[in-house]
Amino acid sequence: MEFIQEDAGPVLEKIIFDGFKEHAIEKTGQDGFGRSIAFAALQRGEYVGAVIVRAFWGALHVKNMWVHKDSRGKGVGRILLNQALAYGEKEKHPFAFVETMSFQALVFYQKMGFVLEYTRGGYAQNISFHYLRKDLSQDP
Repeated sequence: MEFIQEDAGPVLEKIIFDGFKEHAIEKTGQDGFGRSIAFAALQRGEYVGAVIVRAFWGALHVKNMWVHKDSRGKGVGRILLNQALAYGEKEKHPFAFVETMSFQALVFYQKMGFVLEYTRGGYAQNISFHYLRKDLSQDP
Protein backbone atom coordinates (compact mmCIF):
# COMPACT_ATOMS: atom_id res chain seq x y z
CA MET A 1 0.00 0.00 0.00
CA GLU A 2 1.25 3.47 -0.87
CA PHE A 3 0.24 6.74 0.85
CA ILE A 4 0.52 9.97 -1.11
CA GLN A 5 -0.41 13.65 -0.95
CA GLU A 6 -1.95 15.31 -3.99
CA ASP A 7 -4.39 18.02 -5.00
CA ALA A 8 -7.95 16.75 -4.81
CA GLY A 9 -9.45 16.79 -8.28
CA PRO A 10 -12.87 15.91 -9.63
CA VAL A 11 -12.03 12.21 -10.12
CA LEU A 12 -10.94 11.67 -6.52
CA GLU A 13 -13.81 13.80 -5.18
CA LYS A 14 -16.28 11.62 -7.13
CA ILE A 15 -14.69 8.44 -5.74
CA ILE A 16 -15.04 9.77 -2.19
CA PHE A 17 -18.60 11.04 -2.71
CA ASP A 18 -19.64 7.73 -4.27
CA GLY A 19 -18.09 5.93 -1.30
CA PHE A 20 -20.07 8.09 1.15
CA LYS A 21 -23.22 7.43 -0.85
CA GLU A 22 -22.66 3.67 -0.91
CA HIS A 23 -22.03 3.60 2.86
CA ALA A 24 -25.12 5.69 3.61
CA ILE A 25 -27.29 3.40 1.50
CA GLU A 26 -25.86 0.33 3.25
CA LYS A 27 -26.58 1.83 6.68
CA THR A 28 -29.85 3.70 6.11
CA GLY A 29 -31.32 2.59 2.80
CA GLN A 30 -30.88 6.02 1.21
CA ASP A 31 -28.09 8.40 0.27
CA GLY A 32 -29.62 11.51 1.84
CA PHE A 33 -28.96 13.86 -1.08
CA GLY A 34 -31.31 15.36 -3.65
CA ARG A 35 -30.31 17.08 -6.84
CA SER A 36 -29.13 20.67 -6.78
CA ILE A 37 -31.76 23.25 -7.80
CA ALA A 38 -30.88 26.82 -8.79
CA PHE A 39 -32.96 29.98 -8.71
CA ALA A 40 -31.34 32.79 -10.68
CA ALA A 41 -31.84 36.46 -11.49
CA LEU A 42 -30.90 37.69 -14.94
CA GLN A 43 -30.52 41.25 -16.17
CA ARG A 44 -30.06 41.69 -19.92
CA GLY A 45 -29.15 38.01 -20.17
CA GLU A 46 -26.43 38.21 -17.48
CA TYR A 47 -26.57 36.55 -14.06
CA VAL A 48 -26.89 39.10 -11.26
CA GLY A 49 -27.78 36.64 -8.54
CA ALA A 50 -28.42 33.00 -7.80
CA VAL A 51 -29.14 30.60 -4.98
CA ILE A 52 -28.46 26.88 -5.14
CA VAL A 53 -30.31 24.53 -2.79
CA ARG A 54 -30.18 20.80 -2.29
CA ALA A 55 -32.13 18.33 -0.22
CA PHE A 56 -29.90 16.97 2.56
CA TRP A 57 -31.34 14.19 4.67
CA GLY A 58 -34.85 15.60 4.36
CA ALA A 59 -33.96 19.24 5.03
CA LEU A 60 -33.27 22.02 2.52
CA HIS A 61 -29.63 23.10 2.42
CA VAL A 62 -29.00 26.57 1.05
CA LYS A 63 -25.67 25.61 -0.48
CA ASN A 64 -24.60 28.77 -2.27
CA MET A 65 -26.06 32.24 -2.64
CA TRP A 66 -24.59 35.16 -4.50
CA VAL A 67 -25.82 38.57 -5.64
CA HIS A 68 -23.67 40.82 -7.83
CA LYS A 69 -22.39 43.82 -5.89
CA ASP A 70 -24.33 46.22 -8.17
CA SER A 71 -27.60 44.41 -7.38
CA ARG A 72 -27.22 44.13 -3.61
CA GLY A 73 -29.69 46.02 -1.45
CA LYS A 74 -32.34 45.99 -4.20
CA GLY A 75 -34.34 42.94 -3.07
CA VAL A 76 -32.73 40.47 -5.48
CA GLY A 77 -31.42 38.20 -2.72
CA ARG A 78 -34.72 38.34 -0.83
CA ILE A 79 -36.70 37.32 -3.92
CA LEU A 80 -34.29 34.48 -4.78
CA LEU A 81 -34.22 33.12 -1.24
CA ASN A 82 -38.01 33.35 -0.96
CA GLN A 83 -38.29 31.31 -4.19
CA ALA A 84 -35.93 28.71 -2.76
CA LEU A 85 -37.81 28.55 0.55
CA ALA A 86 -41.16 28.22 -1.28
CA TYR A 87 -39.62 25.32 -3.18
CA GLY A 88 -38.57 23.79 0.15
CA GLU A 89 -42.10 24.11 1.51
CA LYS A 90 -43.56 22.60 -1.68
CA GLU A 91 -41.16 19.67 -1.36
CA LYS A 92 -42.21 19.32 2.31
CA HIS A 93 -38.81 19.95 3.84
CA PRO A 94 -39.32 20.61 7.57
CA PHE A 95 -36.56 23.23 7.71
CA ALA A 96 -33.90 25.03 5.70
CA PHE A 97 -30.35 25.60 6.86
CA VAL A 98 -27.45 27.73 5.72
CA GLU A 99 -23.88 28.51 6.73
CA THR A 100 -22.40 31.97 6.34
CA MET A 101 -19.17 33.61 7.42
CA SER A 102 -19.00 36.70 9.60
CA PHE A 103 -18.09 38.95 6.66
CA GLN A 104 -20.94 37.63 4.50
CA ALA A 105 -24.69 37.67 5.12
CA LEU A 106 -25.55 36.85 8.76
CA VAL A 107 -27.89 39.84 9.17
CA PHE A 108 -29.56 39.14 5.79
CA TYR A 109 -30.40 35.57 6.76
CA GLN A 110 -31.67 36.68 10.16
CA LYS A 111 -33.94 39.26 8.48
CA MET A 112 -35.22 36.39 6.31
CA GLY A 113 -36.29 34.51 9.44
CA PHE A 114 -33.30 32.24 9.96
CA VAL A 115 -32.27 31.64 13.57
CA LEU A 116 -28.62 31.40 14.56
CA GLU A 117 -27.97 27.93 15.98
CA TYR A 118 -24.22 27.96 16.36
CA THR A 119 -21.16 30.11 15.72
CA ARG A 120 -17.68 28.70 15.37
CA GLY A 121 -14.87 31.21 15.74
CA GLY A 122 -11.13 30.89 15.41
CA TYR A 123 -10.68 31.20 11.67
CA ALA A 124 -8.01 33.37 10.05
CA GLN A 125 -8.44 37.14 10.36
CA ASN A 126 -10.80 36.64 13.33
CA ILE A 127 -13.56 35.30 11.04
CA SER A 128 -16.44 33.24 12.43
CA PHE A 129 -18.65 30.68 10.71
CA HIS A 130 -22.38 30.89 11.48
CA TYR A 131 -24.91 28.07 11.20
CA LEU A 132 -28.56 29.09 10.84
CA ARG A 133 -31.92 27.35 10.51
CA LYS A 134 -35.42 28.32 9.46
CA ASP A 135 -38.45 26.11 10.06
CA LEU A 136 -40.59 25.82 6.96
CA SER A 137 -44.39 25.91 7.10
CA GLN A 138 -46.24 22.71 6.47
CA ASP A 139 -49.52 24.59 5.96
CA PRO A 140 -51.29 24.14 2.62
